[in-house]
Amino acid sequence: MPTKMFVEPYNRWSKKAVDLMNDAGVRFDVMDMQENFWYREILEGLTGEYYHPYLFVNGKPYRGLEGVREYLAAR
Repeated sequence: MPTKMFVEPYNRWSKKAVDLMNDAGVRFDVMDMQENFWYREILEGLTGEYYHPYLFVNGKPYRGLEGVREYLAAR
């Protein structure tokens, strides 16, 4: 699975997570859950919960802004 981030674009934590990833130069796909309802269904199927932002890197999940920071610190 390529790097993907599930976001709600009007949520401040989602915006911050996208900015952090962009500032770090990480390439990723943004899965806008307001634009496409099925992204929410996919996220809930993968994680059992609805939470954003949610980052997936090679299938490994990173929950929330804290998870994005954890991923970036470990790179």
